[in-house]
Amino acid sequence: DVDTINHRVKQLKDTWAGLLSLADNKNKNLAASLKTEQDKENLRIKFADKARTFKIYVRNSIEELGDRYFGSTLEQVQEFEKELKDSEAKVVAKADEFKSHLDELHAHLQAAGVSDNRHTTTTIDDIHKYRNQISEAAAKRLEAYHAEVTKQGVNEEKRKEWAHKTDEFVTWINKLKEQIENVEGSADEKINAINHIYKGGEEVSERIKVLKDLSSEMEKLGIFSNRHSNLTLNSLTSHRRQFDASVKNFIAALHDEKAMNERASSSRAEMEKRQKIENIAVQFSQTQQELGVWLENAGDVLTDSIDVSSVAEVQKLQADLNSLLSSLPEQQKRYDHLVSLAHQLKEASRDTPIDDLSARWNSTLHSLEERKGKLAAVAETQKHNDELCKTFAGAAEEYNKTLTHLAKEAASISGDTEAQVKALDDLSSKLEGSRSEYEKLVELSNKLDSAFITSNPYTQVNAKSLGNQLQSLIKSVKDRQQQIQKDLITKSGSKVSAEQLAEFKEVFQHFDKNRNGKLSKLEFKGVLHSVGEDLSDTEIDNLHASLDQDNDGFITFEEFTSFMISRTADNDTSEQLLQSFKDIANDKEFVTEEDLRRAMPSQKVDYLLAHLPKHSGGGYDYKTWVLKQFK
Repeated sequence: DVDTINHRVKQLKDTWAGLLSLADNKNKNLAASLKTEQDKENLRIKFADKARTFKIYVRNSIEELGDRYFGSTLEQVQEFEKELKDSEAKVVAKADEFKSHLDELHAHLQAAGVSDNRHTTTTIDDIHKYRNQISEAAAKRLEAYHAEVTKQGVNEEKRKEWAHKTDEFVTWINKLKEQIENVEGSADEKINAINHIYKGGEEVSERIKVLKDLSSEMEKLGIFSNRHSNLTLNSLTSHRRQFDASVKNFIAALHDEKAMNERASSSRAEMEKRQKIENIAVQFSQTQQELGVWLENAGDVLTDSIDVSSVAEVQKLQADLNSLLSSLPEQQKRYDHLVSLAHQLKEASRDTPIDDLSARWNSTLHSLEERKGKLAAVAETQKHNDELCKTFAGAAEEYNKTLTHLAKEAASISGDTEAQVKALDDLSSKLEGSRSEYEKLVELSNKLDSAFITSNPYTQVNAKSLGNQLQSLIKSVKDRQQQIQKDLITKSGSKVSAEQLAEFKEVFQHFDKNRNGKLSKLEFKGVLHSVGEDLSDTEIDNLHASLDQDNDGFITFEEFTSFMISRTADNDTSEQLLQSFKDIANDKEFVTEEDLRRAMPSQKVDYLLAHLPKHSGGGYDYKTWVLKQFK
């Protein structure tokens, strides 16, 4: 009846209203869940980006803290302390800022219940480890700095000791000279007094030996310059030679004086004249011998080989030369005095061989300037070579770290097949990308070879060993990729060849535009068009849904491989495909781009042009390609 029908209608309306309310609540819950998940994903991305930036900062900071040059003198090293502390404080403050931000992000992630992050493998424990690495690097640098302060302190004391002992030696020699010059009495008395003072030069030898031992000790400590003293062992040895020569000449002059005194009674006037000439001759001989000793010592310095391999060795040669140059004004006076004495003797009709000595003098002056220029050039070359060694060492050590990191990354690859395929592809790209860095390293190595640098004090790593590591790592990745391909073939149960599977992978990667290891519906549509499948959008949707086994909206490489294997099984024979290409090429042995574009869609032509081998007669060799597909 009507009442029953009306009652039933009312019940249906109430039921419908209840369903609408449930649907509305469901939509609200879904929207809230979506927002929550999006917030979690944003937190993951922020943490991953900040962690990546922090890792780069840590690597750069550790490299900066690895600098061990604090100065070459105690004053420079001590003055560097403030810069050292400021630099360390700046690095640590920045690291703490990074760590604090990452700790905060980690806390938010934990509060949101997030325990995974596909955007990074770095954990909060890794962040704490990186922060500790900066502290360790700073501590090591500070330890190296204190060691350098101690070393420079020891060196400074040695420099002062050298300055004190050399000044003491020179003062003592001058005192002996003064004593010898002030002896009184007859010629015999003067000779006896001088021999008593000189003592055969034994004490001079003992003092020189002490200075030689101290000089050797300073060389072992790497001390080649001294702001407290301009005196070197060579200059002191030259000083000693001149002193010995002056003593011997003085004694010889006294013997001459004794002889002249014995002949004095024959003619006082003639004796005085001859005495004057003899005195001049004695002065000439003495001055000539002293200058000859200096020239001999200068010859030793100027002919010393400049076969050096470090900046320190050049500095030692320059110190010897500077010591020689500092004595040049005194020797110039001695040479001018010698020329004057020679002129006086010539007027007295005495033969004075000055020409050879003048030639030696002028040659020495020329050699001094020439050696000064050569040492400056060699110093510049050694400085350049030292910088080249440092540059190569820094680049080599950094590239060695890169290879070590990539090797660890390769060893850590695991998971399902798809994850391994993507990880290996990414790693392969990184290895190929590192070749430019390796080529720059080889270029630096060639520069070292061109400069005849056979050893590098800053590193034990060389370009050849790094190249071997790179090739070994590339081969390891390729071998593993080939093994995964074999596993995929075995898993599919198909008889498809490894070459065909490689071809499938190449097609997959060609259309995987964003390199995420999956094909979207639009990317899959591009694949179908390239292989000649002209399907409607509905057919493509159905096919995509049937292949998407995990219903995530994407086709993985394994799902794509299954599709291509099934398609290959249903495809034409090699003879049919060859005939099709032959028809397109108008019976030519090769096919041109123009032939292909007349018969096929653009996407398929672009794919074929990227994979068909070149033909020697022009165009593309379709026969070889077809046979390879059906091999």
